[in-house]
Amino acid sequence: MRSIVISAIVISLIGFTPQIARAATYTLQQYPEGFVNVPCSAFKRTANGSWKEAAVFIFHGQRFTGNTYPPGSHEYGLINQKCGGK
Repeated sequence: MRSIVISAIVISLIGFTPQIARAATYTLQQYPEGFVNVPCSAFKRTANGSWKEAAVFIFHGQRFTGNTYPPGSHEYGLINQKCGGK
C-alpha cells in the first residue's frame, strides 16, 4: 500500500514543473545615471518609500539586483524623478 501511495506522489510530481519568473535584464553604460534609460517596471516602491530593484542590472560585467535605494540617495533621486508618480 505504501509503494502505491509513493508511486502516485512521484507520478503527480513528474508533471509538475514550477514556472520561474525571469527578471528583465538591463546593461547600464553609466551608474547610476543609466537608471533613467530603463523602464519604471525595473523598480518597485517599498512600504517605507524607498525604491527597490526589480530587474537585473549589468554594469562593467557585474550583475546586481535587489538593491534598495532610500530617500536621500543619489539613486533614489534619479529613479524618483522618472517614476515617482507611477
